[in-house]
Amino acid sequence: MHLQSLVFATAVACIAIAGCAEPAPIEPVCEHPAPITGQSDPRAPDYLVGLRDGIDTQAEATRLASVYRLENVRVLSGSSMFAAAIDDDAREKLRCEPSVSFIAHDGIVGPVDVPGPTSTAISG
Repeated sequence: MHLQSLVFATAVACIAIAGCAEPAPIEPVCEHPAPITGQSDPRAPDYLVGLRDGIDTQAEATRLASVYRLENVRVLSGSSMFAAAIDDDAREKLRCEPSVSFIAHDGIVGPVDVPGPTSTAISG
């Protein structure tokens, strides 16, 4: 009877300790992960993923979206970047993809007060 009580008490203590423990942070699983830049902003929860030079952005964004089940993927025209909703686990795995140069927190850009014209329309 005493042994049963000891086993039960040990099991309860283990459950209590495990239930109260902080979850371990997700770590990248490679030696040289791509850096994460910027700061998280709940108003812009997505990430920007920068790809290395020479990578076909559309094709690679499509491949990575399929592999990591990324949502709301948007290729940014004229750049080697795409934006996507990425969960923590997928973000850390993406950091180890050879095609990924960096991952940046998306952000909100407000109006900027710049004197004079800020752009010129080109018609053709």
